Amino acid sequence: MHSAQSARLRAKLSAVIQIEKTYPMPKFVRSLIAIAITAIFSTAAIAQIGSTDDQIDPAQKNPMRIRGAANKPCVTLKGRIVQDKVNTTIVNHYLRAANACPKMIKIKACYAHSARCVEFTLRSLEQKEVLLGITNTSMPVLNFDFTEKQVM
Repeated sequence: MHSAQSARLRAKLSAVIQIEKTYPMPKFVRSLIAIAITAIFSTAAIAQIGSTDDQIDPAQKNPMRIRGAANKPCVTLKGRIVQDKVNTTIVNHYLRAANACPKMIKIKACYAHSARCVEFTLRSLEQKEVLLGITNTSMPVLNFDFTEKQVM
């Protein structure tokens, strides 16, 4: 996608250079054209960077997100590890979820590459904390994926 945009912009740039060779222009007009071309290139780069971040949530690598009116994902989901106070070799993995939209959304969260999952529903503008699992300290990092589905 990026190379196709660059190719189109290079074609337009070469067309502008051809026009300049055919019809000589004052220096200030050439400066204005150079500024316009620079603005086009930088706008295309910024648009591409923004769309890349918007399409894939880097924390969960989940491209299909339910979005609100401002085109922001409705659900935020963060993991938290809490060590047991009595038996310090046991840790609890909690998920803190928040729904920022006036929609009811069903969440299915699973450990990464595992069938150990928890399902729950977030009502409109609700926050919830759920237990994903209990394990020992040999699993110090909480890796999880989730899917979301709007409930009608």
